[in-house]
Amino acid sequence: MRTSRLAPLALLPVAALALAGCGGSKSTAPKKVRPGKPIQQIDVRESEFKLDPSKISFDRPGIYRFQAINVGKQLHALRIVGPGIQVSTARIKPGQATTVDVVVAKKGSYKFFDPLSNHRAKGMVGTANLS
Repeated sequence: MRTSRLAPLALLPVAALALAGCGGSKSTAPKKVRPGKPIQQIDVRESEFKLDPSKISFDRPGIYRFQAINVGKQLHALRIVGPGIQVSTARIKPGQATTVDVVVAKKGSYKFFDPLSNHRAKGMVGTANLS
């Protein structure tokens, strides 16, 4: 049986790649959001034609539960968009409320608004930030 002297050399690239993964450098990847229950509920009251509150700050990455409460006289809904997300509630009748969970995992600016008809253009828009 014949053995090759080159076989150990063929393993050098594999060993180099394995060792490159080891080291003391810190990862700059965003923290992972664990599935589970929301870390905070945010109540957003919707009326003609405003959202209250219209400015929100997220403390940290995680799951946030938005409760949209229709305190107005028309149908409303709530949509949240931002880095990596776009979620919406169903239509909400006057006097009713609904919730939607949002995974906020990336730093940045998020918008929330009423997507029905021309409600956004009439001022039903807000901003949220994770810094």
